[in-house]
Amino acid sequence: QFLANIVEQKRTAQADDTHSQADSESDINVYSCMFDIIPNRYSASALELFLVQKRLMEGWSLSTMWGIFFVFKDMWKNVKGETYHGPYHCNKGTGVVTGNPALFTAAQDMMEVLKNNEGAEGGSRNHVSAMTIEDMQKLMAWSYSQCPDGIVSHVHQSIKGRSTLDMADVILAQQHLMVCTFLTTEITIWTWNFELTKIKWKDIIWNCQGHLPYGIPFDLVSLINHKGWQWKGEIDGALKGIYFSIELLDEGADSVTTSLDEFLEEVLLQQPLEPKEYIFLCIVANDVIYPSDELSYNAVIKMLTCICAEAGLTARYTSHCFCRGGVRYQFMFTPLRERWSLSTICWWGA
Repeated sequence: QFLANIVEQKRTAQADDTHSQADSESDINVYSCMFDIIPNRYSASALELFLVQKRLMEGWSLSTMWGIFFVFKDMWKNVKGETYHGPYHCNKGTGVVTGNPALFTAAQDMMEVLKNNEGAEGGSRNHVSAMTIEDMQKLMAWSYSQCPDGIVSHVHQSIKGRSTLDMADVILAQQHLMVCTFLTTEITIWTWNFELTKIKWKDIIWNCQGHLPYGIPFDLVSLINHKGWQWKGEIDGALKGIYFSIELLDEGADSVTTSLDEFLEEVLLQQPLEPKEYIFLCIVANDVIYPSDELSYNAVIKMLTCICAEAGLTARYTSHCFCRGGVRYQFMFTPLRERWSLSTICWWGA
């Protein structure tokens, strides 16, 4: 059934001709044979996806996954003498496979990920929830229901027309834009709260021109306090600087961030942000703005707790729910042909 679903998706993409890398009929036929006794060039990747599907999405036990892994390993190991016995290699030009696909680095790394997911001592880890795409959509829908685009537009028009401002609308628009921009940026570049609150105006280069042949414009975000890997039994990794290129794939992709930028400069501050002023401003209880002060961790948690309760969410979301949620979505829940590999996940998340 797993292979049948992949083949069906590939045929649909081919028929619609909407995917820039739609597969040929010969490739689609090869997909249906990925788990045959004679492996092909897609067998190793298919094994990795199969492990993700069955363990992380369908909830099969870790012991079952190890059993499946060793069944495939032994099946390929014992066919055609020594051909599929050693380390895995696939000739990209001819598609000829030598060695065992179960020894493919990505497949072995995946088994390590599944094992670590059980916890250092074999039990379940007591992590807070990772933000799911469904809950993210609920949060955004709630925010737009509280503050429709018309209110933000009305505030902008009042400023340009020099008419009297309704401060209730100003405060509502500020809260809405802050929430939308903060949450969507966090889940896109997989940050912890304390990393994102440190971003200043000088750390973003807006509307950069992409490289040929596609030339997709992007915003370049410099995250100078990116948290390193956390190793079992050791302290957290050192903070380091890293750049993220957030592509603007459609006309509305950057509308929330751009709206926040304009709102800060035109409405709240009445002047352009200085290079060392923060994107996410510190706003105290009486709505006084301190652009040179960093938004506190407690303020972010309070905001997150409040909007989750208002949106009717029951999961416990804290400092790194968006970091984990962004990774899980790209790795597990996007369509199979668009899903990111483990190596891409590590590259993007650094």
